[in-house]
Amino acid sequence: MAAVFTGKVVDIRRNVLVDIDSRQVVFEVDRVWKGSTDGNRAVLHSYQSSVDYAFEEGRSYLVYATRGNLEGRGSTLHASNCGRTKALASAGQDLRELGPGRVLPSQPASGPNHDTGSIVLIAIGGTLMLLIALAVIVGRHHTGRAEH
Repeated sequence: MAAVFTGKVVDIRRNVLVDIDSRQVVFEVDRVWKGSTDGNRAVLHSYQSSVDYAFEEGRSYLVYATRGNLEGRGSTLHASNCGRTKALASAGQDLRELGPGRVLPSQPASGPNHDTGSIVLIAIGGTLMLLIALAVIVGRHHTGRAEH
């Protein structure tokens, strides 16, 4: 096994390579037991055959992936019907055997990775600074009138 992870299929893209119909299955990975992912993404290549696992977009899976194409060559990840890959809802026994794994932080499905917590804190800090500046200005204005 080259990779073992759980994740949700977020995109299935069709590729046509010579005479072979293939698909790229893009996962948003949330937990890893073996292998590495690109951030919280993993891409598997699936060939439309009875041997390949038939993934559905929007569903979550426990994936046991090997490396290589149908002939066992190359570096792409691949999951077979003959392996232990299954829908996450049916993976209870496997998950107990695997243990906790490494949890990956969740990221937006697309677009840049923004830390919204930091953005909120910056906005609150900026607002507080403006209120303090306003209070100082109003205080000086009232103090100036009291002296006259």
